[in-house]
Amino acid sequence: MNIWLSYLAVFIVFISIGSGSFPFMSGSWLMLVLLGIFNILIIGSHEYAAKHSHDADELPVVSPSTQEAPPLLSLTETETPSYNCVWHGSFIRFYRHTGSGITQVSVWKRDKRGNIAHKYGPPVSGVIPCEYHTGGFHRASSKIEFENNMIKDFPVIWYRVSGNRYMDFILDGDSLSGTYNSYHVNGNIKRTVRLRNGLAQGPSKTYSDNGDILSVFDYKEGRKEGSFCRYYGGDSIMQTGSYSGGRLAGYIKNYYPNGNTETEKYFLNNTLMFTVSYFPNGLFRGQTFTAEFKTTAADDSEIRSFRRFADARERLSRHGMYLYDPQSDNFPRLRAICSHTSGTVLREFSCEEELISFVLNSGSFEAFTDKSAAQSTKITVKRFNEKGKLVRTR
Repeated sequence: MNIWLSYLAVFIVFISIGSGSFPFMSGSWLMLVLLGIFNILIIGSHEYAAKHSHDADELPVVSPSTQEAPPLLSLTETETPSYNCVWHGSFIRFYRHTGSGITQVSVWKRDKRGNIAHKYGPPVSGVIPCEYHTGGFHRASSKIEFENNMIKDFPVIWYRVSGNRYMDFILDGDSLSGTYNSYHVNGNIKRTVRLRNGLAQGPSKTYSDNGDILSVFDYKEGRKEGSFCRYYGGDSIMQTGSYSGGRLAGYIKNYYPNGNTETEKYFLNNTLMFTVSYFPNGLFRGQTFTAEFKTTAADDSEIRSFRRFADARERLSRHGMYLYDPQSDNFPRLRAICSHTSGTVLREFSCEEELISFVLNSGSFEAFTDKSAAQSTKITVKRFNEKGKLVRTR
């Protein structure tokens, strides 16, 4: 029934009752009429509610079997992803962390010198936590700032778990150029050297864990070049020598802790020629020659000179004497003959050749060995006490 017709009927009934138009109706009939009108009003109101009760923003009802549930976004996926970096061997790998997992996004490859040779993946920027691994173990950590696929920080400083430094270096662009330092577990410096494109250039120094210097080498384009020195610790020298083109060259001298020479080894083209050894008190002990020394061409003037020195040492040792240079400890500047028993200088010479010629001359040398009195001299000579400690006298 139309709602508006219901309202009109109700209005007519009330008007009629008010004007007495239905005098024939008894009270019972009047009650029935009013109940009918009341029902008409209820039905009309329900029809109106059914037609106009839907909210304009309500979504249409869809069967769950015909549409999937909307995707759920976790909080981690709505946040900015985090990154970390792992240095292992020749690779530097960058990882992206999100709520869905870890993804490798970029890789840098280093050459054998440590320089950055290749870069794969999107460019890297930002301050990224990094780990340094060697031999399968996590050695150190650092936070490195990257900017448009370049390392912005210099020097790059790596720290152990204890907080002490592990190493630091400078990446100038993509090459290792500048000072490189490594450290002992206790944080003291272990080695320092300057690099150029990943190659050592200039002096390199190493230290013990308590800070004593252990060695000094010179480098040129990554190869040892020039003189070097090793130490027992502190100022006590253990070894001296030199390199040429990265190879041992000339005399390599080893020393006892008391400072006296232990051995003198001669290298030619990185090949050992001979070894001269001494007792801890400094006296001549013996000499040995390698097969290479014996087969080296006899027309080599340096080899001929060495053979003459070797012959002279051997002959003197049979008579209780040895070669010595009272003015310098740098072998082979030998300008005197000394006695094994007393360390006294028996005879001086103006040069090495004069000394060697004298010893190898049978006539003059045999007459010299018969002399019991030492030649008087004012030069400094070596003397040793009963414990083998060197005492210098004049």
